[in-house]
Amino acid sequence: MLSRAAASGSRLLHFDENGRIDDFTVMARPLSATQAPAEATGTQFKQIPPETAEQ
Repeated sequence: MLSRAAASGSRLLHFDENGRIDDFTVMARPLSATQAPAEATGTQFKQIPPETAEQ
C-alpha cells in the first residue's frame, strides 16, 4: 500500500514525426511523496519479460 502524501508534478511528452511518444519525463515534488510510487514501479518493471521490454 502506498502512502497518501500529497505531491505535485509535471509530465513532459515529446512526439516523433508519426505522432507517437518518443520521450516521456516526469518531475514531481516533494521527494518524500514520490519515493513509495517509485519503489512500487521499480518492482513492477522487474517483472516485465526482457523480450517485451525491447519492443
